[in-house]
Amino acid sequence: MNRSFLTFVLFCLLLASFSALGVWLIGPSVAAIAFDGERRDNPYYVVRLVSAPLGGAQTDVAASIRRTFLELAGNDEGSLLWQSGALDVVQGSVLRQLLHAQLIRFPRGGLLVQMLTSSGYRAMERQLGGLDVQLLGSVETPPQFSPERTQILVLLRLRDPVQSQPLGVPGESGWLGNVPSFGGQTLWQTPITVLRGAGGWNRLLVLEFADEHQARAWLEDPQTVTEQAIAERNLREALIVLAQGAGAFGR
Repeated sequence: MNRSFLTFVLFCLLLASFSALGVWLIGPSVAAIAFDGERRDNPYYVVRLVSAPLGGAQTDVAASIRRTFLELAGNDEGSLLWQSGALDVVQGSVLRQLLHAQLIRFPRGGLLVQMLTSSGYRAMERQLGGLDVQLLGSVETPPQFSPERTQILVLLRLRDPVQSQPLGVPGESGWLGNVPSFGGQTLWQTPITVLRGAGGWNRLLVLEFADEHQARAWLEDPQTVTEQAIAERNLREALIVLAQGAGAFGR
């Protein structure tokens, strides 16, 4: 066998081994960012959800972990765009309660990978106890979330992830058809990747209303309820969360 060819084969084997080790250490979704030049070198957005078992909120631990996470993100140029105040799960698991949600921007996806693979982040994960943390990533830039308004976060696991309008069109048809009638708007609708945690979510929808009263009025409207039942034919699972803003932050 030609010596140069053997060297090339050994190089390929080493590269494959290091790639496999990277996937095993940081997970396939995070590794995909590291190996994908477009996601690695362009802005990346992370939605962070923290939950706890019912009756064991661990709010002090959650607050401490939240501060640590923001410090770690800041060390890698991550900036907080929005975070929730009170959260109410309208539809979804009744076994856990959501404690807080955050939206963080990283100037480059590679900086997020750097944070997730740092010793500080691994140390923080060891302090979670009974807390569950989900990190959901998107390459699509979100609009500004208003801290004075109420947001509805809708996590979806679609049967067909590439379907463009699974919930209808605001002001026209489907589950979102009558959102404008209640003073709401579709703020962000984006494919997402689960970076940490379970759920298998592949789409995030954010609706924004003037206040909680308007948001609940839309959710409970008979037309909304009927259209949601129809839309659920396209869904494997959905989590609907009513969120109150807790302040605006720089972009």
